[in-house]
Amino acid sequence: MSRAFAFSVLLLLAGALPALAADAPAAVPGPSPQAMMEQVSQDLLKELDAHRATYRQDPAKLRVLVDKFLLPHFDTDFAARRVLGKHWTTATPEQRKRFIDAFVGSLMGDYGDAILEFTADRLKILPFRGDPAATSATVRTLVKRSGGTEVPVNYTLRATPQGWKAWDVTIEGISYVK
Repeated sequence: MSRAFAFSVLLLLAGALPALAADAPAAVPGPSPQAMMEQVSQDLLKELDAHRATYRQDPAKLRVLVDKFLLPHFDTDFAARRVLGKHWTTATPEQRKRFIDAFVGSLMGDYGDAILEFTADRLKILPFRGDPAATSATVRTLVKRSGGTEVPVNYTLRATPQGWKAWDVTIEGISYVK
């Protein structure tokens, strides 16, 4: 997996891990799903471009970057419920928290370096084709691998009281959560 490709996985999975029963608000606050993804990408790139060398030298600072720019836009609890399925209901709150923390930590270990290779020319966010009034949405992107081939990477988001939150990524037709 190329670093840019792996970063795309991380972009959603950092948060791909709140509750299935939570109802979506009547009107979703904040930007549209596509606008949210575009803003997150721009904000992350701005910070990366300004301090890329620092993040290369200090992985702990890279985790702070992810926590600041990516995790607020991901519904980690909702994704974790989907991954664990019926086992979520029997897990204690502490077990659930440990699962989510371990999952995000594992992703950082596997794909954290890929963030450092993320550049504006490697990600193309495609025009939104969903229903703006829906409570779920898919933001389609193309990620350019280092060899130049483009791979479809689609992010599944849901409406929450805090705005749109990503919870799954599908790469070349394969859902991470499923």
